[in-house]
Order: sequence, then C-alpha cells, then structure tokens
Amino acid sequence: MPTPEKLFERAIAAYREGKHITAKKLITKIGRGLGSHPQILHLKAFIEVELGTAQNALNALNQAAIHFPDDGNIQNALGISLRKLSRYVESEKAHRRAIDLNPSDAAYHQNFGNLLSESGNLEGAVTAYSHALQLAPTFSDIAISLATDLNRLSRKNEAVIILESQIDRDPENIDLRIQLANIEHQSANLPAALSWYTSIAEIEPKNAAAAGGLMSIGVLQGSVEKSIASFECWQSTYGSNHELDGIYVHALNYLPTAKPVDIRTAAESARSKLRVSGPPPSIYRSRQSIKIGIISKKFGVHPVNFFSAPLMSAIDQDAIEFELFGSHVPENQASQSIKAMATHWHDITHMPPEERVAFIRSRNLDVAISPTGHEETEILELFRPRIAPVQIAAFAIFCTTGVKQMDGLLTDYYQTPNGYEDGYTEDLIRMPNGYVCFQPYDFLPPIDSINSQSKSITTYGSFNNLAKVCDSTLSLWSSILNVVPNSEILIKTQALGDEQTRQTFSNRAQSAGIDVNRLILEGPSSHLDLLKSYLRVDVALDPLAYSGGLTTLEALWMGTPVVTLPGNTFARRHSFSHLSVAGLNDWVAHSPEHYVEIAVQLAEETSSHNDFRKWLRGQIAASPTNDALAYARDFTKCLRNFIK
Repeated sequence: MPTPEKLFERAIAAYREGKHITAKKLITKIGRGLGSHPQILHLKAFIEVELGTAQNALNALNQAAIHFPDDGNIQNALGISLRKLSRYVESEKAHRRAIDLNPSDAAYHQNFGNLLSESGNLEGAVTAYSHALQLAPTFSDIAISLATDLNRLSRKNEAVIILESQIDRDPENIDLRIQLANIEHQSANLPAALSWYTSIAEIEPKNAAAAGGLMSIGVLQGSVEKSIASFECWQSTYGSNHELDGIYVHALNYLPTAKPVDIRTAAESARSKLRVSGPPPSIYRSRQSIKIGIISKKFGVHPVNFFSAPLMSAIDQDAIEFELFGSHVPENQASQSIKAMATHWHDITHMPPEERVAFIRSRNLDVAISPTGHEETEILELFRPRIAPVQIAAFAIFCTTGVKQMDGLLTDYYQTPNGYEDGYTEDLIRMPNGYVCFQPYDFLPPIDSINSQSKSITTYGSFNNLAKVCDSTLSLWSSILNVVPNSEILIKTQALGDEQTRQTFSNRAQSAGIDVNRLILEGPSSHLDLLKSYLRVDVALDPLAYSGGLTTLEALWMGTPVVTLPGNTFARRHSFSHLSVAGLNDWVAHSPEHYVEIAVQLAEETSSHNDFRKWLRGQIAASPTNDALAYARDFTKCLRNFIK
C-alpha cells in the first residue's frame, strides 16, 4: 500500500502533467487519512483552479491562505477565482497583494490586467499588460492581450506597433500574425490584412485562420464566387475545420445561386471541437420575469446594437431583464449606451471558450440569444454545449444556424412565409410587425429642403458592402442607367477605400455595361457623413444577392426611397420585410423588369415632389418599424408563447 508521501508525489506529478482529475482523486484520498494538512490544502487549491470550479477553488484557496499568508501564488489564484465569480473588488485586492509580494512576476501583472479588462477598466488593463510585457518581453500572449485592449480603446496604431515589435522578437509565432491581420481586417485596412494573412498561409499553408481571413477579404472585396472556390479547394486539401465552417456559411449567403437548402446543409455540417463538462442548464425554477442573455462581439456600430437597443430601452423590466456578454467590444458611444441599458454587462474577452460557457451558465439565464449566428463563429460555438434552457437566434441574423441546440429563430412572415420552414433547423418565431425594430440615432441629420427641380441628373446609389453586389445586380443597375440617360450611380462602402478594390469593382461594373464615367466610387467616412450622403441619392438600389438591412432602414430615414427584388433566402428578404412593414410595398419588385420600372418611376416621383424626403421620413416614423413599445410587447408575447 503506497504511503501518503508516495501518493502526494503521484498527485504532484499528475498535476504537472495536466491530469487534474487524477490529481484530485489522489489528493482527496490523502486528505481522508491526514486531514487538513497545509501542503495538501495548497495542492488541492491549485488543482481546483485548473479544473475551473471557481467556488471550490476559492474555498480551498482560502483555507490554504490561512497557512501560507505570504504565498504570492495563492493570492494570484485567489484573484483569478474571485474574478470568475464576478467578485471584482475582492479579486483586485488579492491581485494587488500578489503583486506586492512579488512585483517582478509578469504572470501576476497579466492576470491583474485580465481582471481590470473584464471589469471594464481598459486603461488600467493596458497599464498592467504593459508592465507585464516589460518584465517578460518574450511572452507573446501578453502582447496579444495588450494589443487587443489598445485596439478596443481606438488606439489601433499602438496595437499594431506592439504586435509588429513582438513579431520581430518571435517571428515564428503564428498567433501574433493572426491578431495583427484581424486588427487590420477589422479596421478595413484590406491591403495590410491581406498581406498578413498571406504571410501566415506561406508559413503554415493549412492554417485555418489564414484561409478564413483570405476568404473573408475576398468576399468583402466583391469576389464572392472566386473566394468561395479558393476556400473549397483549400478544404479539399486540408479537410474541414470547425473554425472555418461558420465563415463559409456566412460567405454562401452572398452567393447569388445559393438556395436555402444549400445554406442549411452547410450550416448543419459545421461541427465543433468545444467540449464542456457538466450538465446543460435546464429550467429548474419558475419566476415572473424572463432573464435573457445576449452574447456578441458586435455591441458597437453594428446592426446588433441598433436592433437590440430599441427593445431593451422599451421592455417592461418587470417582465424581462437583459444581461449582455461582450467580447472584444470597442469603447465608443454606441457600446457605452447599450451597456447602460443592460441589467448586467459582462466582458468575456480574455476568457477561453470553456470558461465562457461555465460563466454564462452560472448566470442562470432563461434564454440565450445569438444575434448574428454564423457571422460570429466563436460566439455561436458557445451555444452548442447549451448555455441556457432556451436558445434563439435574433436581430442581425441572415440564415439558419444549423445548430441542433438552437431552439428558435426570430423572424416575420415577410422574411419567412409559410412553406419556408425547410430552410431552417430552428422553430420559427414569427413577429407580427417585423422581426426588428429600428429607431433613428440622436445624430440623424435633418432633411433640408432641396430644390429637386434644379437637378439635371438623377443619382442612384447603394451603400451596401461589395459582397452583396453580384454581377446580376450590376447588370440590372446598368439597365436602369440605360433607361435614364441623365443618371449616375454612387457606390459608397468601406472596402472602396482600397485602390485595388476600387479598380477591380470598376472593371466588373464596366463588364456589366456601366459607363465608368457614370460610376462614383467612395470609400469609408464617419457614420454621420455616410448618412448625409443619402441626401445626394435620389433612389437607393437594393442588391440582389444579399439584401440591405440596416442600410435600407438608414436610407429610408434619410428620405431616400429603396427599390428591392426579394429572393427566397433570409438574407435576400431584409429590405422586403422593412418596406412591407412600413407600408411601402409598391417599391417591392416581382421581376428584374419590374425592378427597373420602379427605379425609373421613383426617380420621376422624387424629382417632382419637393417634400418627398420629409414625407418618407414621416412615413417611417409612423410605422411599426419605429414603435419600440409595440415591438417590445410583441417580443415578450412571442417569447413567452415559445417558451411554453
């Protein structure tokens, strides 16, 4: 029979080898014989930390701290465990104690940075990470955390410098390159992002992040078919990858030939490697209010924000309360505004996936919402092990998730008429007056009186991203310009800030029959200036492959009419839904020829009606689209009926 000493040695060895369950069994066995020995408590505490059971770890650490009050490792672990329990004040105290005991330990400063970041003190987190990196300049994971929070503070240039410097120190570290590529991609610096993704692919051809990044940029530049074909070639060589499945599903929605069944098949084929211990949550108590969690990276200048904020501001807080879980969310006016509306805000940026699942489960949600589906693969992954008894996709979605644990999808009868159910794995929750609510921004520009009679040229326009503008769309727009000789088309979107992208798109437009002299291409601008640009557009043209959602709503609020030709996928019916809810069905075409006819008629109507813009803004303001209180009541009723 092994002595307690031998068993303790085995427990230490198992702990060091990462066999934490084995180590726990051994240390528990020793404890039964020897009781609360200090060394046993010490090891047990760190085993519990590794197992991720925050409360158990905290109990063990508190006992160990009694015997080892000056052990910095225990104080550091206490800080981590308290952070996982959202006890931030106590966590900060423990982390500061650990740093006082050993100020030269970089890991202590890094963990302190994680706490400050999660609790919303990004400036403090940057200071802590910077100190940690000074102490351990070769620790690239610290550099990544530092760059992440610098970028969230809109200090992108500093983030880039940090990552480039770290790459000089650690040129083989692929994670550094991925982070740098992602930051450039996010800021629409497409040439730089393309260069970094390409460098990763050259070093590691089978790297999934590089393949996904290259496909995403290609799609964003409008080369949808080519990018998808390149990815499918990569996939046939290196096999399926769960990190890329969601990006692929998202890209398919821009493919004009994709059918709902194709998208559903691709979505269902996506598989995850995420494995989480413990039973999934279930409804174990009844309460009057419904506790809803929304999990996203897009709480900022994004449809997620603009479609969920009206609901949260108008909801009966005795009936529904919202908790938001944000990852990599930038600090700006939009994100700060929606944070203030939530009952609780949680930052999960620096948590690994397993910890995210455990933490969200600990919040005892009734309903969890994925607001974008496959646009945020790493967020959608959290729903697979189930983080709430009821899980739905809502607000800024564009197709089925294909996730069997996703119970419902918020929609309406315009988006998904009867008979469309086969395109979705979820049960459809149909709202009576539109699947989203949108209210104008505080900074919405006024509509000035415009002397339309003096205009000698009709300006058509589209501010949608280029991925939505397929060749069939360009051909249709060419037909409109041919019918209206004194006309031009303004295309304004972020990707056109890149010269190569502008040239490629110009060539595509010319091939579709559009005279480049009648084509105006503009890159990104501030949100306010983008809205003002609608005052230069007489008629907005909705793309065919992927319909405008927020883009259409912003155009309508700026008094610019929108013509659309809906398809049969969710992504091709956004504008149809918004126009129909607003009572503007006359602008919905039933054929390409009808689309051209409406576009021509609208140009004539706007030129002969001086107050057209004011009339249209009034129409939208009086529509259900703008009625947040009614939307909140409908949402609550539909959700309660669905939960039953």
